[in-house]
Amino acid sequence: MEERGDEGSAADHIDAIVSRRRARITSHGGCDRIHVKRVVRALLNQARACPRCCLRLVGCPADRLAKPISAADLERWCSDDDDDAGIVAVDPRDDKVCGLCFGLLQLDSGVSLPELNLVVERQTKKKKSLGEREMRFGGYQSLGTGVTSAMVDEGFFVEGANFTLHVHLPLAVALREISCVHWLEHTFGTDGLSFNHVAQTDYYGVKRALKALVSGTMAAALNSRPVKEEEAGAFEFEFHMQAPELSSREAEAHALLSERARGDGKSRKRKRGGPKQEFSERCPQIVAKAAAALGPRDFKEAFPIDPQASEWRVAAPGSALVRYSRYPVYVCGRYLKFSRALSQTAWVVDQERIGESSVEEVIVAALGEDARADEWKMVAAGREDLDVRMLGTGRPFVVEARNCVRGRVPLRDALEPERLGVILAGRVGLRDVHATTKKALDILREGAEEKEKTYDALVWLSRPFTDADVDKICRTRDLVTRQNTPLRVVHRRTAMVRERTIFEMKLRRCEGRGPHFAMLELRTQAGTYIKEFVHGDMGRTSPSVASLLGCDADILELDVMGVEMDFKPPVC
Repeated sequence: MEERGDEGSAADHIDAIVSRRRARITSHGGCDRIHVKRVVRALLNQARACPRCCLRLVGCPADRLAKPISAADLERWCSDDDDDAGIVAVDPRDDKVCGLCFGLLQLDSGVSLPELNLVVERQTKKKKSLGEREMRFGGYQSLGTGVTSAMVDEGFFVEGANFTLHVHLPLAVALREISCVHWLEHTFGTDGLSFNHVAQTDYYGVKRALKALVSGTMAAALNSRPVKEEEAGAFEFEFHMQAPELSSREAEAHALLSERARGDGKSRKRKRGGPKQEFSERCPQIVAKAAAALGPRDFKEAFPIDPQASEWRVAAPGSALVRYSRYPVYVCGRYLKFSRALSQTAWVVDQERIGESSVEEVIVAALGEDARADEWKMVAAGREDLDVRMLGTGRPFVVEARNCVRGRVPLRDALEPERLGVILAGRVGLRDVHATTKKALDILREGAEEKEKTYDALVWLSRPFTDADVDKICRTRDLVTRQNTPLRVVHRRTAMVRERTIFEMKLRRCEGRGPHFAMLELRTQAGTYIKEFVHGDMGRTSPSVASLLGCDADILELDVMGVEMDFKPPVC
């Protein structure tokens, strides 16, 4: 086991935290030291509770118990007064597994327990495992170093990376805590003591204590700090405490309480694609909440295991599973597309690839070599068809790199002109590229409906263009067209009628192409189907260029010349 803190100050430390909090277990605030000592000794002897669990149950905040405390420390504190006459002495053995935390709060406190099993698992954003590593740990320091070494072996850069921590407890912990509180109230109720502080808040719970201890060790191992919310490039840790093998009687009690919770209508469906689990494993909080709502007698009937029952004793400590991933990092900018054989994202129909590549794949190839992300996702301000070029100032985009080994995409190397030119190969252009935050996605979506677009289209008429045609088109302003979902996309889009505004149009003849051809310039509302606006889509778009000019019309080439929107994402 790992070294403990200064034993000489242990009694003073215990006295300091207990003296301020012992009034928590009485409604009138008149609780004295003797009451606290009686409760602590009962917990140590009969509930086989560890010192940290003893202190939190008498009102010490769980996150104030980081300093190691042994049963011997607690015994000396209980014996340092003359007011403990008649109190049964504490069992001096310090190798008992705590019946409340299964040994997870006993680490680095001098306990002679075997090392605990630890599985460190790398997972994707969709909770799929990408490999795991098994090890053992005997203290919180070795837990931190074990997790970080497993991450480094996977190629992750961990130094200085902030993190969030989510702690998950098995149902057994919650049910034993409820049972222990009922037992304490029954045992000490005649003394006017109350333990509602444990039932009414998690301030004194195993989860909060464990989170404080694990957060501290991971912060030291990463040389960073925990954060409360998702932060680009930070790690997300899930600490799953796993109970040891329990008696068949206790397992039956779990099943009974789970069925009651399910029958109360508090069930929750398994997420699609998630692992198949028992209800008690999938929804332990729902089962625990339903159990806590039972009265002491009903709970006792359903869960007869209390500190006086032989099944309360735990022979072996629990274990831990730590899952980790890195929150996405974001890169934004504008792209230009010069090829008429590139879709925006990979386009596969009936397992057959359409187009030579995609804008997303080209950008990821340019940015992703050193970042080594598990998954990339590009979101853009709209999209152009495969045979449409994106010119002008480019289309705003945000790329999300999920679970990459670095805390940020190394843009200086990625955007080196010579290297970038080889990858883009004249098909795609990039501008205004920089690292950003998740807020860029919100800015992109907020401006999507308000943006305007300008187009250049090569159009054909079934008859020669006339000056009257040019004049009519150029004089048309703020034209509202009604567009039914185009026939070419109705198989994958909702069938509905959309009203879109054509703000401005200009028409000029194409010299050298003949009298049937002209260039049409348009400025339109976002979401306008330009091809259908030209030919009318068999009457499904009206009015259209064809209906305005009174003849058949078609579009031969289309270029997006500008996406006008206020896209100013944060720089980081």
